[in-house]
Amino acid sequence: MEIESNVFYTKHIELARRFKQPGLPWEPRVGHYVYDATGAVQPTSPLQNGVYFLLNYDCFMRKVVGVERFQEVITWLPT
Repeated sequence: MEIESNVFYTKHIELARRFKQPGLPWEPRVGHYVYDATGAVQPTSPLQNGVYFLLNYDCFMRKVVGVERFQEVITWLPT
Protein backbone atom coordinates (compact mmCIF):
# COMPACT_ATOMS: atom_id res chain seq x y z
CA MET A 1 0.00 0.00 0.00
CA GLU A 2 1.35 3.43 -0.99
CA ILE A 3 1.37 6.06 1.75
CA GLU A 4 0.63 9.61 0.64
CA SER A 5 2.79 12.23 2.39
CA ASN A 6 0.35 15.09 1.79
CA VAL A 7 -1.56 16.71 4.62
CA PHE A 8 -4.80 16.32 2.65
CA TYR A 9 -5.71 13.66 0.11
CA THR A 10 -6.92 14.85 -3.28
CA LYS A 11 -10.36 13.35 -2.55
CA HIS A 12 -10.66 15.51 0.59
CA ILE A 13 -9.78 18.68 -1.33
CA GLU A 14 -12.35 17.83 -4.01
CA LEU A 15 -15.01 17.19 -1.36
CA ALA A 16 -14.28 20.58 0.25
CA ARG A 17 -14.58 22.24 -3.19
CA ARG A 18 -17.99 20.60 -3.70
CA PHE A 19 -19.17 21.85 -0.28
CA LYS A 20 -18.09 25.36 -1.25
CA GLN A 21 -20.10 25.43 -4.51
CA PRO A 22 -23.56 25.75 -2.93
CA GLY A 23 -22.25 28.36 -0.50
CA LEU A 24 -21.07 26.61 2.66
CA PRO A 25 -20.73 29.48 5.15
CA TRP A 26 -17.18 30.03 6.36
CA GLU A 27 -15.32 32.85 8.06
CA PRO A 28 -11.51 32.60 7.66
CA ARG A 29 -9.69 32.34 10.99
CA VAL A 30 -6.19 31.64 12.25
CA GLY A 31 -5.75 27.88 12.53
CA HIS A 32 -7.73 26.95 9.41
CA TYR A 33 -6.28 24.95 6.56
CA VAL A 34 -7.16 26.30 3.12
CA TYR A 35 -6.67 25.34 -0.51
CA ASP A 36 -5.70 27.85 -3.18
CA ALA A 37 -6.29 26.47 -6.68
CA THR A 38 -5.83 29.91 -8.24
CA GLY A 39 -2.29 30.68 -7.11
CA ALA A 40 -3.48 33.90 -5.45
CA VAL A 41 -1.36 33.20 -2.37
CA GLN A 42 2.37 33.44 -2.91
CA PRO A 43 4.94 31.98 -2.27
CA THR A 44 4.38 28.28 -2.72
CA SER A 45 3.06 26.26 0.17
CA PRO A 46 5.43 24.48 2.56
CA LEU A 47 2.77 21.77 3.11
CA GLN A 48 1.70 20.59 -0.33
CA ASN A 49 0.86 22.34 -3.55
CA GLY A 50 -1.88 24.91 -2.85
CA VAL A 51 -2.55 23.95 0.79
CA TYR A 52 -1.88 26.58 3.46
CA PHE A 53 -2.30 26.90 7.21
CA LEU A 54 -3.63 30.32 8.24
CA LEU A 55 -1.15 31.49 10.82
CA ASN A 56 -0.75 35.16 9.92
CA TYR A 57 -4.30 36.25 9.07
CA ASP A 58 -3.39 39.81 8.03
CA CYS A 59 -0.70 38.60 5.64
CA PHE A 60 -3.15 36.29 3.83
CA MET A 61 -5.79 39.02 3.60
CA ARG A 62 -3.26 41.42 2.05
CA LYS A 63 -2.12 38.84 -0.50
CA VAL A 64 -5.66 38.13 -1.66
CA VAL A 65 -6.98 41.68 -1.10
CA GLY A 66 -9.62 41.24 1.58
CA VAL A 67 -11.94 38.72 3.19
CA GLU A 68 -14.63 38.65 0.47
CA ARG A 69 -12.11 37.96 -2.29
CA PHE A 70 -10.37 35.41 -0.05
CA GLN A 71 -13.66 33.53 0.39
CA GLU A 72 -14.22 33.59 -3.40
CA VAL A 73 -10.87 32.15 -4.47
CA ILE A 74 -9.81 30.08 -1.45
CA THR A 75 -11.41 26.82 -0.31
CA TRP A 76 -11.63 26.02 3.39
CA LEU A 77 -10.39 22.53 4.30
CA PRO A 78 -12.37 21.55 7.41
CA THR A 79 -10.41 19.46 9.89
